[in-house]
Amino acid sequence: MGKSTTVDVTIANPSINGILGGLTGLAGIVTTVWCGMRGWGKDEQRAVFQPVGVAIIAMSGLWLGVNGPISSDTIWFFVVGLPVLFVETWGLKLCTDIWTRLDFARSCLSCCCFQGLRWPKL
Repeated sequence: MGKSTTVDVTIANPSINGILGGLTGLAGIVTTVWCGMRGWGKDEQRAVFQPVGVAIIAMSGLWLGVNGPISSDTIWFFVVGLPVLFVETWGLKLCTDIWTRLDFARSCLSCCCFQGLRWPKL
């Protein structure tokens, strides 16, 4: 009896996830809760719900792009910005491997302070 309940929830998860995600914009929340209820460890949960979230967001973006609400300018900015995002992510990983957390926090705060100082007064 316990096996059929697990199978039923496993089959219903994508449907409920899609409905709730479409109604509220919470991409992958049902899968996240489902992974927690199964008692999986943090890494196992992440291995399931991160690809689900990426797939949902990618399909939503593709659907919006095909149907027209996303302009060609937005697509151009996305194409230009995506490599920059990858470089920044790689740089952040490199910096956190080299620096200690305290050094990294000080660097971020210094950059924020510098940005605040050079921001024009309104």
